[in-house]
Amino acid sequence: MNIKRVALTTNYNGAVLNRANNVYDPTDLVVTVSSAATCGSGKQICVFDQDYGNNNLYGWVACRAGSSGANPNRTCEHQWVRFNLAYTPPSYQRLACHELAHTVGLRHGTETASCVFPNIAQATTSALTTHDRAHINARY
Repeated sequence: MNIKRVALTTNYNGAVLNRANNVYDPTDLVVTVSSAATCGSGKQICVFDQDYGNNNLYGWVACRAGSSGANPNRTCEHQWVRFNLAYTPPSYQRLACHELAHTVGLRHGTETASCVFPNIAQATTSALTTHDRAHINARY
């Protein structure tokens, strides 16, 4: 998991760094986080924040290039995480955990005790469940 933080605001910069180091690094993933002026190509996750307008989304993940497979097993070589500054999320940590979960292949879950719960306002944590971590460890 190679995360490039591209000119993030303070709240998102801290949340991405914290969740990457405290939630994802303890799994079998090899996690690196760095800041970058721009985002190049290759196997990486580029994280941006800006005002994307009223689209009803706090954030989302999109494949930039090199995708293969079909849902639910689609993989992306280069992904973009977008945080929408048009909205203030209920928790920056929870939203960062949620969107990073999608970059490693986790889908929305049914447990409110997971940051991957579809409604981050109703999720009760900024962490992954044992089940979520097991899926990551099995894949990586």
